[in-house]
Amino acid sequence: MLRQFGIGRVMSNMKELSAKSSALYACMLRKGYPKEFAALIASELNTDFTAKMMLGYLSHSETYIPMESVADEMFSILSLRESIVSRKKKEYYQHTINELCRYGLDTDDE
Repeated sequence: MLRQFGIGRVMSNMKELSAKSSALYACMLRKGYPKEFAALIASELNTDFTAKMMLGYLSHSETYIPMESVADEMFSILSLRESIVSRKKKEYYQHTINELCRYGLDTDDE
């Protein structure tokens, strides 16, 4: 069943993780999560920003957090990251449009 989710691929790509994602993987192993689950979470949260958020979530509880809750939190973090990226793209495009309106297409002084 784990192969259908690409766990073998995830385990072979562990060396490509960011520093925070590697720390997340190690933290999850220390807290008793299965290697495959920890590898999947760490590979999905492959930026320092997302891994740091999950590390914060895991550190707030002294008890074992169910895997379902960790997976839900991962999806929430990914959704937040996607909304931030989307907002930044929209801001960039709006800035470009504003510059175009302000200065026009032709910036040469002929």
